Amino acid sequence: MRKKIEMCMLLEEAKTACEESLKDNSYILYYDRYIKLLNKINSIKEAVMDDKLYTEISDLSIIKMIIENDPKELIDSVIKVNLYYRDNFSTVFS
Repeated sequence: MRKKIEMCMLLEEAKTACEESLKDNSYILYYDRYIKLLNKINSIKEAVMDDKLYTEISDLSIIKMIIENDPKELIDSVIKVNLYYRDNFSTVFS
């Protein structure tokens, strides 16, 4: 249960960073991608809450959705989520 709560907190942090990026006009070029990323973050959080997170993959798909031009807060939060997943949920590394 603790892992589930921690994962949800990290996903919430990533969600907030993504929402902040959506509000920042300097990242307007990436608006559609941020909407997709936000939807994916919400889907992952829902899967965690419903105990339906697919754990047989090595990385979450959100890690592939960030690029070097994204805000540092967004990049860092998505990386944190992915690392937590790899360390605590993924069975590939078990």
